[in-house]
Amino acid sequence: MPDLPTELSVTVGGSARVTLPDHGSGGYRWTVEVSGDAASASVEYDEMGDAEPSHRPGARLGQVLVVTGLQAGDALLALTERRSWETGPGVTAVPVHVHVEDREVHPS
Repeated sequence: MPDLPTELSVTVGGSARVTLPDHGSGGYRWTVEVSGDAASASVEYDEMGDAEPSHRPGARLGQVLVVTGLQAGDALLALTERRSWETGPGVTAVPVHVHVEDREVHPS
């Protein structure tokens, strides 16, 4: 199993980004499903490495999980890594518990 967090904490309106293990050369891609109303999640593509983003041929794109807190509470993410043309369970499945807390309000 890849080295991914099994728990994340964010505040309402805040977000967390987690770089996902890259196996793109084998055709594998990450997907995410969300259970619960406290958070939203998506998998985005980022160019890997420290160089300026470019559109050069052969540039490697890594995947990043982006989790955003919508309301106080809990959500469960189901991260799955699979090839788009394969059916059945993915090669990797990782559950991630997300706890969303209210933002602290500081009196003025």
